[in-house]
Amino acid sequence: MASVLFLTVCLAADAQTRQAVVVDSLSRRPLPRATVFDRGGKAIGITSDKGILPTIPAYAYPVTVRYLGYHPHVISSPAAGEIAMRENASRLAEIVVRPGKREMLHLLAYVREYSTFSSYGDTVRLFREKNVDFMIPVGKKTRYKGWASPRLLRSKSYYRFTDSAGLDSVSDYFYGNFSWTDWIGIVAREKIPAALAAKETGTDTVMGRVSPAAVWRKKGESIRLDIDILSDSTCGKWVPSIPWTLLGNLGFNRLEVGYLFDEVYSGQVSADNLSAMSAYIESTGRGAALNRFFHNAGTVYVETHAEVFFIDKEYISVKEARRWEKKKEELEADEGEILTSDDIPLPDAATLALMDRVESIDHTATRLKIIPDQRLVGRKDLFKPKKRGFLKSLKSLIM
Repeated sequence: MASVLFLTVCLAADAQTRQAVVVDSLSRRPLPRATVFDRGGKAIGITSDKGILPTIPAYAYPVTVRYLGYHPHVISSPAAGEIAMRENASRLAEIVVRPGKREMLHLLAYVREYSTFSSYGDTVRLFREKNVDFMIPVGKKTRYKGWASPRLLRSKSYYRFTDSAGLDSVSDYFYGNFSWTDWIGIVAREKIPAALAAKETGTDTVMGRVSPAAVWRKKGESIRLDIDILSDSTCGKWVPSIPWTLLGNLGFNRLEVGYLFDEVYSGQVSADNLSAMSAYIESTGRGAALNRFFHNAGTVYVETHAEVFFIDKEYISVKEARRWEKKKEELEADEGEILTSDDIPLPDAATLALMDRVESIDHTATRLKIIPDQRLVGRKDLFKPKKRGFLKSLKSLIM
């Protein structure tokens, strides 16, 4: 009996010691910085540089692991060993070339964003789908710069509100904006590290001040680039809408972006090779800088995971690009369906449930249930015209 009990304890201890590692299903290569979502669809952490899962409480299961370029993987219960993720063979969007001069590259993208806003006992979870576009100069230098940060075209938002008392509600509206993804941009082109350019497969790390600033991973014609924006000031070009001097005042704990390039045949990656992007952002703080963005006077905690998929690309002239820029108000007013692609995996089950709840809201019935405050109801003679002379009326206005 004692030996059986000893063996049971040893096996339990071994299960706790062994770590779960997220890997590629074919190469068994660890997948670093994959995002982990709990059963409610909230981002609760990322894997380490060695692909090791973060500490996950038992109540969070089943959890979903998402990694750019791979199908989502659901883990139903705590496990040790390898967790294999299957690569998503998405195709690079075809590029349309207009006749004549082609100084600009216009990119249309589908964005999927998961964010959580926490303030004391209140939590707001956001799932947002949107279409954005970019206008990137290519080829010869031109005075027209376009826009490297995403420009919003269409958007649908789904909110879930919870508090410490357990109250739960959903809506398609929230007064505060806590989305960071509008600041994540792209660059026209970037050189591949010389040590990696000549290899068929390999990894190269570019160091920042005290930690890795960029990690390049090459596999045939595909390249994944992971960047830690906070590691070095040179990484600021990947978030063109945020001045580097402002980054330190916004309470960022983590600001990482990933880029997936396909059909790379030269010693550089460019915007036309870009098939997808991702971002993982954590911010904590209080003060004027955060209050201006979140409309909240207290300490706020924000986590965001975003995926950006490029679904259309087109080379156009500067003249056509200027026309696109002038269409901004017209495009923002367009309430049509969000454009996406069949290659993009569906959201997790919890997010789909949230979308269904929000879509089922009867806004008309909600407004009709509002009972007017009788104290604000005027008498019948309130608007009855009174007989008074012009001079008397004028005096009543200035007295």
